[in-house]
Amino acid sequence: MGRYSSTRINSRTVRFYDRAATRITEVQAAMSPEEKIYTALNNAFTSNNTTVSVADTVVTFESISFATVPVGFPAVEKDDFTVYVNGIAAEIDAIDSITDDGSNVIITFNSNLNFSLDSDDEFMITGKLVS
Repeated sequence: MGRYSSTRINSRTVRFYDRAATRITEVQAAMSPEEKIYTALNNAFTSNNTTVSVADTVVTFESISFATVPVGFPAVEKDDFTVYVNGIAAEIDAIDSITDDGSNVIITFNSNLNFSLDSDDEFMITGKLVS
């Protein structure tokens, strides 16, 4: 016979993620439409559908840029993106910078990548980007 009856009332009927869902709803209600769109944004661009140029350790995605960051949100950093080379995610340590020059996104790799980049490689970047 079990130690507890089947009619036992559990004082922990609310799970931690139930409370988290409530908090998320509260935060979303306080956000502007632009902030909601920004937080949900996660676009992907590849060398298959975007012009990409390669020069030594620099890869340039042409005609894309960072999405406009809403007031009060943190500035975009390289950690906010995922970069793939030939289908494999590049380590953040292998990337010196990801910058936006207004009309292009420029990724600068360093020697931690451990191989040379070639214009025949396939590149992809995901994150808060727009074309």
